[in-house]
Amino acid sequence: MHHVTLEVADIGGVIEGIEAAGFRVAGDEEYDDWTEAFVSPANPTGALFQLMEYHESYAEKRPSDVTMFIDGQRLREENP
Repeated sequence: MHHVTLEVADIGGVIEGIEAAGFRVAGDEEYDDWTEAFVSPANPTGALFQLMEYHESYAEKRPSDVTMFIDGQRLREENP
């Protein structure tokens, strides 16, 4: 596995906790609609972790859960 993206509510707090645990966080960047950071692949899993905190402006552009799919399956059926 190359990397895993985790959506977090408070990226600053998560970064502090990860660094306090002795792991390195790199690439902390803020964009118009989100902030992201990366946890080095030197973590215990060997995979790169991408942390994402979406800003309120992104909510307007984000697809609803009725249009999102995992493995070809709709996450939630639309209401009739």
